[in-house]
Amino acid sequence: MRDALQALLREASDAKRSADFWHAAAGILSGWAGGARLSIRYQGINEAGSAGAGADDRSGRSLTAEWRDPDGRHVIATLAGAPPALPASELEAALEFCSRLAVMVGRRAALERERRLGSFVVELARWLLAAPETQLLLRYTLQSLMELVEAQGAFVALKQPGGENRRSGAAGGSDPRPGEQHDRSRGADR
Repeated sequence: MRDALQALLREASDAKRSADFWHAAAGILSGWAGGARLSIRYQGINEAGSAGAGADDRSGRSLTAEWRDPDGRHVIATLAGAPPALPASELEAALEFCSRLAVMVGRRAALERERRLGSFVVELARWLLAAPETQLLLRYTLQSLMELVEAQGAFVALKQPGGENRRSGAAGGSDPRPGEQHDRSRGADR
């Protein structure tokens, strides 16, 4: 069990998202249980999904463990083909450990997003003071925002005053000519 816990800690420190951690944790816990088939379903505050690992051998006994926290997070793990010597309490303890690590991974990711957002706001304030023209500031703001929310290659549509025309521009550069703006009449881009 100690080796599995250490491996889970390493994965938690390397994971960028909770989903990445859960996929790695499924493999580690399956290995800890002798390669038994492990299915994990998790519901976080902002994220939900499932992960699985191990052989699809249904022989042996099945164990199920569940974890909940007061904030509404919920995780269910089902181990099929568990070794006879593996007590259900150990699976429950391992699932609780994984769940707490996943919460930490999620919080770390949220803090990183907040840090990037703070940096973006500071940089935007600098540009507001120094920008010679509003079009340049708008283009920079859109490009930075698309990077911040990890939506590179996205397009942004701006409604012109009067509502007759829309302008769209490649904020992330997937257009053949990045940053080029096109006037389109209403309905033409639908």
